[in-house]
Amino acid sequence: MGFVHANIRLTNEDDLAAQRRGQPVSRIRQENVRVLVDSGALNLVLTPDMQSLLELPVLRRQRVVTADGRRTECDLVGPVRVEFANRSTICEAVVLPGAQECLLGAIPIEGMDVFIDPTRRQLIVNPDSPDLPSCLVATARSETA
Repeated sequence: MGFVHANIRLTNEDDLAAQRRGQPVSRIRQENVRVLVDSGALNLVLTPDMQSLLELPVLRRQRVVTADGRRTECDLVGPVRVEFANRSTICEAVVLPGAQECLLGAIPIEGMDVFIDPTRRQLIVNPDSPDLPSCLVATARSETA
């Protein structure tokens, strides 16, 4: 299929939450960034520079395995809002030391209800739900006595 890239906006969600609570926010830390889209990866992956620009706090450490099989420990940061077209989701992100580009994985892809169009090699909103994102939810069955 080849590589698929997309332009997204990343925002420090803590800034938006403070603004919603009516707290004064001097600026909303956000960046427009071109990312590699990889449905075979799980997380949003940020470069150390992007994490620094957004000033995302470290939540914890996490062990990760990279596509080339390397195992390493990375900072998990967030929350970060990811926006593409008319979609957005909030997630945590892995900061991968030495990364040269950011990567959009399956968790934020699913959260935004977007797809990789393999023919045009681009990220698109779900054509079955162009106006609003949709998701599949399971309901618990209640047992009657």
